[in-house]
Amino acid sequence: MKKVLLTLFMTLSALALMAQEDVPVVPDYMDYEDYDEMQLFEVDNAVDFIKALGSNRQITIAENITINLSNVLGSETLFYEDNRRRTYDIDQLVTDGETIVSEEVEEGEYQLVLMNVERLYIIGKTGSGIEVDSRHANLFTLKNCLDINFENLNLGHSESKGLEKCYGSVINMENCNMVYFNHCGFFGPGLYAISALNSDDIIMSNSIVSECSDGIIDLNYCHRSVFTNCDFYDNGGGVWSYLTTDTKFRDCHFFRNGGCLFYIDRKTMVDNCEFWHPVADRCNVNLLSFDELDYIMNDERGEDVEFRDLGPR
Repeated sequence: MKKVLLTLFMTLSALALMAQEDVPVVPDYMDYEDYDEMQLFEVDNAVDFIKALGSNRQITIAENITINLSNVLGSETLFYEDNRRRTYDIDQLVTDGETIVSEEVEEGEYQLVLMNVERLYIIGKTGSGIEVDSRHANLFTLKNCLDINFENLNLGHSESKGLEKCYGSVINMENCNMVYFNHCGFFGPGLYAISALNSDDIIMSNSIVSECSDGIIDLNYCHRSVFTNCDFYDNGGGVWSYLTTDTKFRDCHFFRNGGCLFYIDRKTMVDNCEFWHPVADRCNVNLLSFDELDYIMNDERGEDVEFRDLGPR
């Protein structure tokens, strides 16, 4: 119990520090008394990556390696461990324990699902990434997960990049808490970088989202999501949220996006952000909450906006 309370205290402390610039999202477990309880892995291929997934683990992806999940997820031989399952419908799979699932979403197309996983850190070295070929798959689907961290990674759909619309998001989550993204690059054309349902404390910092076909993020019944120092550009739409509270954007740039900029039904906090978007397509921007000097709204798409040094390092 003492160790559980310590972990909870340190995680909440990290959330409180998020307002400070350049504060890492991923806690440094080297300073924790229970660091030795985490299993550490370094991988350079999809088979070893899938095998390493689980609770209380830190997985580091080797330098200049992009892990493509599609072949392993589609193979009964390669996708096999004690807590690995295969299904055609994740909603019909009943499990209370930690489970890693390969779900067939279309004939021959599979997506990775993590269920009941806690305290998993996926960290990339320089030039690292994770991708999936299927247009119908989410790259990661998280269900009932707690304290999941993505650090310094390119994340997205590979085969359909720049071609046709995808029907899965990069990250899809349901009933999750404390999911962090730091120095990540999300690329489309998945539906959204993040689509979330009944999930709290989603934190993104120092990251970029581009070329997602429907929009940047889609939040439903979520609470306390914070996006700090991020660039959102070349997406088919903007921010969508429904019955979602305590969402905040800080030091973010929105430019060269299509469609509706903010399709929201609750107040959303904006702090020191800049937007380039035509007036006619701003939609529910009146629900943004900000001080007069905390944002700049430009009536143009921002074709000449300079890219900031964000995303994977």
